[in-house]
Amino acid sequence: MIRENISYHSFFIYGLIVLGSNLVIIHYTKKWAYMLLIIMMGIGSVSMQMHPVSKEQFLEGEQVTLKGIIIDEAETAFNQVLILDQVINVQKDKAVALRSKIKVITNNQEDFHLGETVLIQGKVNPLPKQYNPSDFDYGLYLKSQGIVNEVKLQQVIKRWPYKGVLYKIREKVRMQIEYIFKGQDDGLVSALVLGEDGDLNTDIRALYEQLGIAHVLAISGLHMSIIAAVIWWSLGIMGLNYEMRNGISLIGIWSYSIFVGMSVSIIRASIMLTVMLVVRSLWEEEDLLSSLALAALIILIGNPFQLYQVGFQLSFIALLGIAFYQSVYHFIKHECSCAKSVLKVCRILLPSICIGFFISPVIAYHFYEVPLLSVLLNVLLVPVFGFLLPLIFIVLLLSMVMPGISFLLAYSILGCLEGIKSIGAFLTTLPYATLIVGRPSGLLLILYYGMLCLIGFNLNNIWRNRNYYLMGAAGLVLLIGLLNTEGSSVDITHLYVGQGDCTVVTTPKGKVLLIDSGPEQSGKKVESYLKYKGKRQVDLAVVSHPHEDHIGGLIDLIEAGYPVKAVMWQVPDHLEDDYVFRLTKLCKANKIPIYKGYTGNEVRIDDVCLQVLWPYKDADYSNANEASLVCVLKYGEFEELFTGDIGFATEKYLENDLDDLGDLEILKVPHHGSSYSSSSKFLEKLSVEYGMISAGVRNLYGHPNRLTLERLKEQQIEIMRTDIQGALFIRTDGKQYTVQSQIQEE
Repeated sequence: MIRENISYHSFFIYGLIVLGSNLVIIHYTKKWAYMLLIIMMGIGSVSMQMHPVSKEQFLEGEQVTLKGIIIDEAETAFNQVLILDQVINVQKDKAVALRSKIKVITNNQEDFHLGETVLIQGKVNPLPKQYNPSDFDYGLYLKSQGIVNEVKLQQVIKRWPYKGVLYKIREKVRMQIEYIFKGQDDGLVSALVLGEDGDLNTDIRALYEQLGIAHVLAISGLHMSIIAAVIWWSLGIMGLNYEMRNGISLIGIWSYSIFVGMSVSIIRASIMLTVMLVVRSLWEEEDLLSSLALAALIILIGNPFQLYQVGFQLSFIALLGIAFYQSVYHFIKHECSCAKSVLKVCRILLPSICIGFFISPVIAYHFYEVPLLSVLLNVLLVPVFGFLLPLIFIVLLLSMVMPGISFLLAYSILGCLEGIKSIGAFLTTLPYATLIVGRPSGLLLILYYGMLCLIGFNLNNIWRNRNYYLMGAAGLVLLIGLLNTEGSSVDITHLYVGQGDCTVVTTPKGKVLLIDSGPEQSGKKVESYLKYKGKRQVDLAVVSHPHEDHIGGLIDLIEAGYPVKAVMWQVPDHLEDDYVFRLTKLCKANKIPIYKGYTGNEVRIDDVCLQVLWPYKDADYSNANEASLVCVLKYGEFEELFTGDIGFATEKYLENDLDDLGDLEILKVPHHGSSYSSSSKFLEKLSVEYGMISAGVRNLYGHPNRLTLERLKEQQIEIMRTDIQGALFIRTDGKQYTVQSQIQEE
């Protein structure tokens, strides 16, 4: 079985940062930085493996009474989420202070505020698991934020009002933003100033993510750098010396950090800037890489889980890109005979290009696609936001003394933000605005960064010594890594889509067969997994029957614009069903052909054959479950039977046909393990090794049923369940096969 991805992540990121640390020796010969990184990564990886769960974690289902301060809150469609800090576990005989934060889920019946102290009683929930490899690992994210427990609120025992002046000031600033920046973009301004994205328009968030500029929405390195630069530049105009400017800038950075809430990303950015300003003050020679190593050490000593946060990885790798730019620009300036105008263009464009080269693989690793326009947009928009952010602060200050001017400036800012949104929306419609690349392997990433560092930080030596073979060899190795993607195996993945069925089949030549697609709202899961695999289209989508938990995800997928080339189903023409109508309409609008499957039909995609066993043309369609398409997938000697939601009646019809199939290896257990399917005689006829059950966690139907599980065990069929083990992976070369799961059974 596959463990949760901690070990793999550890290896991957450890390799990247160790490679980066070697640059310190190659370029700066700062051995202390290299040693710090090695020690840092060793401590981080060991602590994660030896102590993956905090000792402060409560038991699932445990009743707890907690007292803490609300430091963050957000509203969802179903509930309100609170983050408590300075938490005290109130037990019967004593009170124990916790070092970790607590996530509290409420029912939206109470209006909580930041800064309040609350005494609550609740029930402990397990931290969310990563059920699919392409899903966002929310549990690991919570741990990176210092949160190791999730509590479902049952009772509010006592509440105390705001604690501290900062919370009151922050609330007034929020109200002032809502007053001045009226309109749909007020959530965007709150995100830029206060780091609060709860009111941020979801369309704006999605747009910025698609364009690769989502980092401007969160208070992190970019915002803190802008604030530090504005303070530093303003003090320079006032005539203060170098050391005074650095010192006051530090005070400004940390004051603002405290004001906006000291989130993990803000603390990380503040530490990085602090280290760089201190190093700049103490030593005449600025050493970016060594400063970067020291900042990483400080952050990871405090919280080793930060290693796995995307923000941490992007922040440090982006700064490595800046160091790369410095090396390249130094080479161009001193070794190439370039005009001053060319050098000016290089100073403008090269930083974003170099940063893009470094962060794009990390973006691909986590999001499976690369926004090709992000480099250009960052060149244009980072200076724009560098101007807008100080201007927003000026507007807020002016609103107290000159409200008329502040409203005028606010209107101009909103116009600028609206212009960015309009241009961005247009750019997303361009072909190849984003490129789906899939998750690159750890080896490929190491080769890529190794090539960049080997060449980029040794340009002078390569140029002077004419070591062009070095560049060619590095490029060739990387090209081999990129092209070595085609195999001879078929991958079958039973995705976790909640209470529903969804199977993704990829052929040796990269074609995609989708068998069912889960319920509505699961289309994003399916799309994310396809992108994770680097797939840009579905070649054939099979719908076993038109129930929402089998057809809804496909509707989502097509509505989202993901290419689907063909659909096969068995739905009578006279059937009046909303999902059938919607899918038919979408297929017609997108010119997607729909084929009907009957007994005896075969579909071949590359060397993979999908043979339809049921239904007959004259079958009774009054029961959609019993009329489900039943197909056997064949590749070489390997066979897996897909059964939709058939019950005892259809199983009896199929008994004679099963004799002609030969030895089956895998059974997709009918109807999510319902008690009305998987009869003993049916299972005995099949004689399979594995039974794959697709069901939702704690679903309302009680799937899989206890009786069905017992019948499967009687036939010595090994049971695999998506509600327990997450996604189920089968790989076969046509002769042998392997079965693995996303989550290791405890």
